[in-house]
Amino acid sequence: MGTCCASFASDEDTYQNHVLSKELARDKQVFGKVKKILFLGSGGSGKSTIAKQLRVIYKRPFTLQERQAFVLHIHEQVITQMKLALDALEEYLNDDMDGLIKQNERLYNSHTHRHESKESITEEKDEDEEVVVADDDDTDDDDDDGPPELSERGQEAKHYLESVQFHTYDHALTHELVDALKKLWKEPAIKRMYAMRNITKIEDSSAYFWDKLDELNTPNYVPDQADIVLVRNKTAGATERKFDMPDGKGSFSIIDVGGQKSERKKWIKCFEGVTAVIFVASLSCY
Repeated sequence: MGTCCASFASDEDTYQNHVLSKELARDKQVFGKVKKILFLGSGGSGKSTIAKQLRVIYKRPFTLQERQAFVLHIHEQVITQMKLALDALEEYLNDDMDGLIKQNERLYNSHTHRHESKESITEEKDEDEEVVVADDDDTDDDDDDGPPELSERGQEAKHYLESVQFHTYDHALTHELVDALKKLWKEPAIKRMYAMRNITKIEDSSAYFWDKLDELNTPNYVPDQADIVLVRNKTAGATERKFDMPDGKGSFSIIDVGGQKSERKKWIKCFEGVTAVIFVASLSCY
């Protein structure tokens, strides 16, 4: 009797193992068709921007709820980036941090001038004509004068912006804030800080949003596709999103991770099963 029971149990175990093996083989086959791509890069390099663009390309539109969630991120950007521009201007005018910003700008202007000088060489009119190239030492130092200071209206707008207390995740715009931001964006000094964004680290898309402040402050404002792609929103942790290739050619997953130093220690957990790693860098920083 004991032998019969043992034989029956053995047959049941064999059957269960067979079923489990088939399921594992099927899951492995399905998993093998999904290619995983891991985006790495420093904060602000554009990893999340590429991920959002892929949603557009592969017809994965943002839902109304997702679009509405970006409103506060956009409001936060127009405020914090203007504060960053004001801080950079103060450093520039006061020669803080051993004049680091000014030094970087002089190096940038010097490199740009040399590059433009080489490209502007006059074509030879005949074989005997000499070509004269401007000496780098003879360049004007007008750019070293720096940006102008804020006007009286700009100073008032600056003081108002600095007086407003913001809470974490609460940067909602008001009519007073919009008025102050519009006045500051008209200031030549702020325009200059934005033009130097490869040095001042102001986000490229900030000008896009500063140009539409009135629209951003309307009660029924909902970000469109361009707004969502351009807004700067720090990524925390890791997010994975699957995309299907056209004509049933398979699918791939994009893993987007935070680029801040505090987030990089989490990267190692994302490498399992990854097909490729793409390191993203921002060209606007160079």
